[in-house]
Amino acid sequence: MENEGAHLAPETIPRLFDAFYRPDPSRNRQTGGSGLGLYLVKTIAGRHGGRCSIQNTGRGVEACLMLPGSIKTPYNA
Repeated sequence: MENEGAHLAPETIPRLFDAFYRPDPSRNRQTGGSGLGLYLVKTIAGRHGGRCSIQNTGRGVEACLMLPGSIKTPYNA
């Protein structure tokens, strides 16, 4: 899945899947969640033999979740 618009700061990308990590320096609960969402995605994917990644692209940010037997296809909402 790819969004268009703002990119993520390069130094935050390696930490996005860390438990309780929130890139917002204020850590204000009004502007975000607990920081567990991407950690849980990575954990569940890993237990099924899969992997996930997030990267900046020319147009925005791309999130990818790959599970065994899956093929990469464009996300169509």
